[in-house]
Amino acid sequence: MAKLAEQPESGGDGGWAGLLTYLNKTFDLVRDIFGYALPGGVFLAVGIVSGKLGLDTLDAKLNPYDPPTWVMAFMAVGACYAVGHILVTLAYFLYDAVKLIFAVIPKLEPHLHAFPTEVTKDLIVARRKHPELFPVLDRRETLSVTIAGISAALLLSAYFFYDERSNGRTLLLSVGALMLFDFFTAQLHLYRVRKAIKEASDAVKTELAPGELERLTFGLVKDFLKSEAAGSAPAKPNFDPADLKAKILKVLQEIEEAIKESIQVSSKPAELPADKKGQ
Repeated sequence: MAKLAEQPESGGDGGWAGLLTYLNKTFDLVRDIFGYALPGGVFLAVGIVSGKLGLDTLDAKLNPYDPPTWVMAFMAVGACYAVGHILVTLAYFLYDAVKLIFAVIPKLEPHLHAFPTEVTKDLIVARRKHPELFPVLDRRETLSVTIAGISAALLLSAYFFYDERSNGRTLLLSVGALMLFDFFTAQLHLYRVRKAIKEASDAVKTELAPGELERLTFGLVKDFLKSEAAGSAPAKPNFDPADLKAKILKVLQEIEEAIKESIQVSSKPAELPADKKGQ
C-alpha cells in the first residue's frame, strides 16, 4: 500500500488508479465465481438435506489424506462452481437456442443486438467513455445469472432428490417455477436498462470528461509559454508579465469559445436537404 501511495496518480496502471483497477477486476472475478457457485451450492445442499447425497463416502476417501480446512473449502467451492455452471447453461439453453436461430438466418441477424446478453459495439464504446453508467447494469446481469441458476437448481433437485408426491417436490417446483418466470421478466428489464444507458451515453457524448478541460488548458498554456520564451527571450530581455497574462487569458477565451461552438454544432439536429424540405 505504501508503494502504491507513493506512485503518481496519473500513471495509468500505477498509484491509486492502478489499485482501483485491480480491486475492480478482483470484484468481477468474485462476482463471476459466486454467480455460479451459489446455484451449485443450493443444488448440492438440497441433495444433502433430502438424504440422497451422502457425505460418508467422500469423507472415507479423504480421511486418509487428512486435508486442511482451506483445501476442503476450496474443493467445495470448486464443486459448487462446476455444478452451478451446468445449471446456468441449462437455464439459458432455450434463450441461447433462439439467439442461434437469429444468428444463422440473415434476415434476423441484424436484430441480435436486442438480446440483453449480446455484446454490442455501442455499449463497449459507452462503457469506455462513461463507466459510471454501468454499475446498475452489471448488478442486474449478475442477479439474472444467479436467478437462472437457482431456478434450475430447485427444479432439477425436485426431480432428482424427491418422490413424485412428496411435499418437498411440490415446494421446490413451485418456487423454481416462480424464479424461472422472474428470470425471463428480468431479460426485458435488462433490455430497457441497456437502452437507457445507450441513450444517456449519446446525450452526454459532447460533454468533456472530468479533468479533460484542465489537461487541455494546461497543455496549451505550457506550449504557449515555451513558444513565447523561445521567441521573445533574446529580443525582449525585460518581458512584461502583464502582457503574458493578457495573452494567456486570450488563449483561455479561445478555448472556451471553441468548446461551446463544438457542443452547439454536435447537438444541433441535422437539416433536411433542400429538395426534401417541401415533401
